Amino acid sequence: MLMDTPTQGLFDEASRNYGINEMKFEYRGYEGEYDVKTGQHIARSCDGDLCLVSVSQSRLRKAIDQLWEALRCLDTDPMRLLDIESMAIPGWIRQWLRSGSSRVDIDRAFATGHL
Repeated sequence: MLMDTPTQGLFDEASRNYGINEMKFEYRGYEGEYDVKTGQHIARSCDGDLCLVSVSQSRLRKAIDQLWEALRCLDTDPMRLLDIESMAIPGWIRQWLRSGSSRVDIDRAFATGHL
């Protein structure tokens, strides 16, 4: 098999070995793609409000699961958003809610122990 670039070859190997690395994917209301130039998976919410990035697609999926769990927590009591410190949510979500940013680097959250 002839490969155009070393990066593409590594990506193809990862796809065969782990089964979750796809160039494009959909997961729980997020559309994702792999950016060969940056080596990152990028997941955008279907409503366009949030963009998550990570070199690990499995880490990205875990973060999406955590977001859905946090939303479920808010659905039971919307007033809890007023006091995010008391919410039982991962630290990276708390930081994201405080920041109002539309882009979250999941690898940074993982490196600081917040994922």
